[in-house]
Amino acid sequence: MKRKHMIALFSILLVLVWMNCSKKSSPAGPNQEKEMPSVSIQTFTIPQHLQQSSDGNAQIAANFMRMANGFSAFSYAFTPPSGLAKAATSLDDPTWRRTWTYDGLTMTLSVYDRGEQYVWKTRLDGKNENFTYTNWLFMKIEESKDGKSGTMTIYKPVTIDIENQWSWGKEANNAYTVIYLENEENGNSNQLKVTQNPDLSGSLINKITLNGEFVPDYESEWTKEGTGTWKRYENGQLVESGSWN
Repeated sequence: MKRKHMIALFSILLVLVWMNCSKKSSPAGPNQEKEMPSVSIQTFTIPQHLQQSSDGNAQIAANFMRMANGFSAFSYAFTPPSGLAKAATSLDDPTWRRTWTYDGLTMTLSVYDRGEQYVWKTRLDGKNENFTYTNWLFMKIEESKDGKSGTMTIYKPVTIDIENQWSWGKEANNAYTVIYLENEENGNSNQLKVTQNPDLSGSLINKITLNGEFVPDYESEWTKEGTGTWKRYENGQLVESGSWN
């Protein structure tokens, strides 16, 4: 009887050890949330000489690069405040959700796991001096999980029309490209494409709409040192070019 009692006790201990190990090695349960992903879109680094140059066309190139970096002004809409409480329960759709107040408006960020990409959606509720928002989709970001490509869209207030859009991607040589689209109130649009290489050399071309089509407006290239060349167009036709040192 004593031997049988010891065998039974030993068996119970083995089961308890196995259950404890299983808990440690198992993935997050239904009440344990995975870490929420962050957007990996990156800003351009403007070469120092290009920033400090007194040449007008060098400054135009630098300002266009700042325009391409403009998405960073909206980081408040896709980056929840630090220390914000997690959702009370695990959510199947969306996978993550955070709600906070910014500038008097309630912001709700929902992040979805779509297999090969993540999707961020920020909706607004509340009222400011211009508009009243009711679960209105303000911003949407779609990005591949490897962070190599994505699109960020800002919508015109209380509509589904696109106001601003940034699309980005990395090429095989690690060159980084952002295409920025701005739709104006008068129906015209600007399209800016900026490409920068790892050594900070790069190029850009700005296009405007003419008779419903995009035509060149301004173009420039620069070296890693910040020297460069430029071209200016009117109605899509080259009218002037030059360089800066």
